[in-house]
Amino acid sequence: MRALASARLRLCHRPSAAVRRPRAAARMSNAIPALRVRDVRGAVAHYRDRFGFEAAYAADDFARLVRDDAELHLWGAADETGVRERT
Repeated sequence: MRALASARLRLCHRPSAAVRRPRAAARMSNAIPALRVRDVRGAVAHYRDRFGFEAAYAADDFARLVRDDAELHLWGAADETGVRERT
């Protein structure tokens, strides 16, 4: 009985060819981080001055920053929902 339970356990951890899913043909080539910030204009200045990003678009509640092939999206956090206070 113990050998049978052990064999079942091994089968559960080793997917068979029928269970394996094929890889998708589409590939991701890059990702664009979207960051929540309390002050969009201040964050734009920070990323520009510290890291050399340029604002391709900037408003009070959203900004799109670019540098070389990198891109960042900054979203204004209008409320404290989901933002932890540091104490």
